[in-house]
Amino acid sequence: MKTEFAPSLLASDFSQLKDQIQLIKEADYLHLDVMDGVFVPNITFGPGLIKAIKKHTALPFDTHLMITKPELKPVFLLTRQLLLKLWNIFYQNWIRY
Repeated sequence: MKTEFAPSLLASDFSQLKDQIQLIKEADYLHLDVMDGVFVPNITFGPGLIKAIKKHTALPFDTHLMITKPELKPVFLLTRQLLLKLWNIFYQNWIRY
């Protein structure tokens, strides 16, 4: 079994983002923790920043969405290469029914 490597962009130096992405170009994926400030109190990457990141890497995104209504967000479409919709999103929608 091959071990895969997905460094988190959230741990990078945002003032040097392009250079930080180049440092991990041999990784298997680029991990994005996407937070909208509603589902969780923090805000991280929006659609504009994700589009800019895509210009600097060919790595597929491994995405942890911590957002409300992910199906309506442009970020969902931008990061659908490999998407981790964790239980918290499913559970939040499931308990409404």
